[in-house]
Amino acid sequence: MAKERWVKPGHFKEPHIIGGKSLREFIFGVEDGLISSVGIVTGVVGAAVGSFFIVLAGVISMFAGALSMAAGTYLSIKSENDYYKQEIEKERWEIKKFPELEKAELRTFLIKRGYKGKRLERELNTIWADKELVLKYMLEDELGISQDKFKNPITGAAVMFLSYIFGSVIPLISYIFLLPNIALGVSLSLTVASLFVFGAYRHVYTGKNWIASGLEMMVIGMFVAAVGYYLGTLFAA
Repeated sequence: MAKERWVKPGHFKEPHIIGGKSLREFIFGVEDGLISSVGIVTGVVGAAVGSFFIVLAGVISMFAGALSMAAGTYLSIKSENDYYKQEIEKERWEIKKFPELEKAELRTFLIKRGYKGKRLERELNTIWADKELVLKYMLEDELGISQDKFKNPITGAAVMFLSYIFGSVIPLISYIFLLPNIALGVSLSLTVASLFVFGAYRHVYTGKNWIASGLEMMVIGMFVAAVGYYLGTLFAA
């Protein structure tokens, strides 16, 4: 018999990365902040303006981008939660309204898992005795929805906001302490290193080769910086 996904009724067995969802949001937020900030800041440097205006442009861009990303994350999570709630209530109604049909579906799921004979009937009756357990089973197996998927939209938005700020500060910080011509090299070096590190870490949940993942983020970031710098030179005095 194939390896079962259920250890016992209602206990779904599947590998997870601890804090995986928040970690993904943090990584993506940092990467977005890095790429957006290096593009803006390097573009302003290309326009040959002073350190004050470089930092000012970077800070404005940083907070505007962070707020935008946080708002988008909040709305996305809230919409996803609303969808899950709607599907849960719909499935709960179907279990109450069409019990025989739902029980037949549950039987089919168990047969697909390798249950048969007395073991099938015993498992079916055990699950069916608890309607919330039936709901959990139907949601996860029929619709791919788990009530564990609910996330706090405020927490998600906060993670995205802070991670974006963190990523944006990296290309910007050298301009606070150094002259623009010196700060540019330091900024690009810090950004390249950070893009590689955070890009490489994505392999944990993408399965992609970590070197390829890191190099991919580096190339994207440097392309954005080059385009930003070139556009900035077009506006240089």
